[in-house]
Amino acid sequence: MSEHDSNLGNLSLRPLGYLALVIIVLWALDWIFLVYIFPEWQERGQFGDMFGSVNSLFSGLAFGGVIYTIFLQRQELALQRKELELTRDQLSRAADAQEQSEKALMMQVDTLQRTAQLSALNSLIEHYSIKIANTPVASEKAAAQKQQLLYVEELEIHLRSLIVLKEDR
Repeated sequence: MSEHDSNLGNLSLRPLGYLALVIIVLWALDWIFLVYIFPEWQERGQFGDMFGSVNSLFSGLAFGGVIYTIFLQRQELALQRKELELTRDQLSRAADAQEQSEKALMMQVDTLQRTAQLSALNSLIEHYSIKIANTPVASEKAAAQKQQLLYVEELEIHLRSLIVLKEDR
């Protein structure tokens, strides 16, 4: 929250209430004072007519206050527009970062899948190596060697594809 926004949040209506109370008290004192100075209604009327232009003065001041308020609102709207623009820019950067993160995550998933495949092939090759070493029957040993050779060839294919992928990046 900006300093301007926090100042608006701290505004109190208490001073406005005090001002209204002072105006009412002054108005009442004025009325009492005029009754004692001018006991006749005709004299009071003439005295009041003398200040008739004050009414137009206060009307002009009120109109000026309205214009000033419109000016302040215009400035506040300009600040809000700027804040919205900054928010849009921030959201755009966040979306870009999220897209990059998604791409990196997908690459990581692909790498993990390839690693799992290579690990499985390596385990199968190791299994057939143990089987070949422990099998006394020649036909079973030849079948195990043939199967092991197939897995070694598949492992070589995967390794070549990884090298090609690495060169493309």
